[in-house]
Amino acid sequence: MAHIRDKYTVLLCGGPRVGKTWFAKRYCSGHLTSGFEGPYYSKNVNINGHICQLVILETSYLDEGAFGGTAGTAVPDAIILMYNITDESSFLYLENYVNRIKEHWTPRLGMTLLVGSMVDLAHTSRRVRRVLPQMLSKKPRLLFYEVSSLTNHRISDVFQAIINKIATEMPPQLGIARPLTELTFTVTIIGPPGVGKTSLALQYSGDSEYFHKATVVPDIIRKTSAVDGHIFELELWDTAGQEKFQALTPSVLRKANAVVLMYSLVDRATFRQLDYFFNQVEEVAPSNLMVTAVVGNMLDKEEERCVQRREGAVYAQKHGFLFLEVSCVTTHGVNDLFEEIIRWLLCSQPFRRPSVGNAIELQDEPEPRGQEKKKRTRC
Repeated sequence: MAHIRDKYTVLLCGGPRVGKTWFAKRYCSGHLTSGFEGPYYSKNVNINGHICQLVILETSYLDEGAFGGTAGTAVPDAIILMYNITDESSFLYLENYVNRIKEHWTPRLGMTLLVGSMVDLAHTSRRVRRVLPQMLSKKPRLLFYEVSSLTNHRISDVFQAIINKIATEMPPQLGIARPLTELTFTVTIIGPPGVGKTSLALQYSGDSEYFHKATVVPDIIRKTSAVDGHIFELELWDTAGQEKFQALTPSVLRKANAVVLMYSLVDRATFRQLDYFFNQVEEVAPSNLMVTAVVGNMLDKEEERCVQRREGAVYAQKHGFLFLEVSCVTTHGVNDLFEEIIRWLLCSQPFRRPSVGNAIELQDEPEPRGQEKKKRTRC
């Protein structure tokens, strides 16, 4: 049986002025104070009903001394590699760190996280494009986040991922379900152009940068999330809304575990086009599709509303779909949408973990001949 420890250590490593101290303080105390107080910070956390101490060790150098001993001893449970998105040089050091971890210092939990700080400055001062850390995080596989200590953006998500990993190493507790880990769901977002499909995916992923140009080819945006004690990686497929760019949409739909049908609350024409996109889903009819959600965007423009809430709700109820209204500007309802989709995916059993890779395989029982297809949104 696995041993329950009282203390877990996280090594927080990065160059100067990347924000390590503020990052640790924000998580441990919830507020920011001036001055360096490290290198140790700690916080008591409840993991599967067991109170543990999470110790954060801050260092600028990834060497033997960082672990308090020679290589192979006093190894941390997890490592966070931090860079500043406004300073390209802070990111260039990380490749060396990643190689040294791979060769000498694999953390106990096998968990290394890549974190870009100061995302609140992304609009005006970004120097490290998201694609660069995303590529680096694939070899070896790292979890990737962008955070802001100033606004407290996604800091709790980073440590929650570590806590969930610790929970999987513990023996199951009486009455507490052991979390599932590293499951992947694919969510395809479709709808007319200009309804906010890209903004929805970017807001949920935590990227504060917005791209106002039209989507031409499907794009993948990934986010690791924890819902009800389970860890998931969501692959969000952002598709083209303009008809001349929609040739690839059917191939993307075939991979979907869930589909978001999106329209604008301030443009009735986009609501009328839902049938067109719904028919695309029906034509492809992937066997692994479990959930479809109808989503009205631009709730922040209530005074310009053209489509009433009841109309969207009736349309969704008619087809047995989920229904939510959101704002990609204020983020209202965005997290609720994807958390609800995940919960519906969980209750759309059976699913099993594959023997290779992280993606799950969803299994449907064959339908008897002559019977209509079952609605895939029912638990």
